[in-house]
Amino acid sequence: MTPPAPHRRMGELVALAARETGLSVAQIVGPSRRSDIVRTRFAVVWVAYFVLGGSMRGIGLQLGDRDHTTIINAFTRAEQLRSVDATFQALTDRLAEPFAEITRG
Repeated sequence: MTPPAPHRRMGELVALAARETGLSVAQIVGPSRRSDIVRTRFAVVWVAYFVLGGSMRGIGLQLGDRDHTTIINAFTRAEQLRSVDATFQALTDRLAEPFAEITRG
């Protein structure tokens, strides 16, 4: 069986993040800089890169056509948050779990 296309997995990830956080998909991919939305976006970026193996450019395209440098910054911030914030780490772990069989090659 062929694995789902990366954009489909990304869509599933964003939808899962919306369910987990009570935000809408539109909020996650939209322009808001509200802290709870940004933190969720950071979590999505971390899982999309680390677990799904997405490219920074591809992740940016799926998250509201953001520039790859914005996604690099989001990933860096997510790494920092995971090391100091147990709640954020738990969120990323919950988001990653359904995609655990997918590994970076």
